[in-house]
Amino acid sequence: MPNARCRLTVFRDSPGYFKPENNKGAFTIEFSPVERDTYILNERGYTVDLYPEMRKPVNMLAVHKTLGSQLYVMAGLWSIAQHLDDCLIQNDRGNIIESSSANIFIVSNGVLYTPSLADGCLGGIMRMQVINLALENGIKVYESALNPQNLLVADELFFTNAAQGVQWVGAYRTKRYGHRMALRLQDLLVKKVLS
Repeated sequence: MPNARCRLTVFRDSPGYFKPENNKGAFTIEFSPVERDTYILNERGYTVDLYPEMRKPVNMLAVHKTLGSQLYVMAGLWSIAQHLDDCLIQNDRGNIIESSSANIFIVSNGVLYTPSLADGCLGGIMRMQVINLALENGIKVYESALNPQNLLVADELFFTNAAQGVQWVGAYRTKRYGHRMALRLQDLLVKKVLS
């Protein structure tokens, strides 16, 4: 298969349930085919809203993608029920930290803002790639707490993940967004991947 998505799962492989007899580990690697040979920016901007039913606790596990991903599954199902493309997840402090399937960035006056890992967002691979690409190309990036008010004054809102690269959001409630920075970063990402 020319292009694939790879998933590495590391787990404890020891009897003992919640009090393991030892710390022996194991892993699995899964590959699934990907039809595209590069990242493509979505043509239509996503429609999103805040996921109201649960908040993510901020703790030492928050920045890691774990097998206990029930919050993300429930948020994804809620999005479907609301006829949305995705939804925004808040931490237990009320800050917006990610979507159900991606890290988030907002653009305001040409500057990128993304939640800090200290706020409990996943430490995504593509999040770090986009931060580095932006800095390498003279775009300012700040890690800061984001709240719903920040979304209302932002020029752009976009998501990042390793499977899709950069995907722009067109609407949050009645707020509408452009995608100039998202397109620029997606182009920079594609050039980096192809070089």
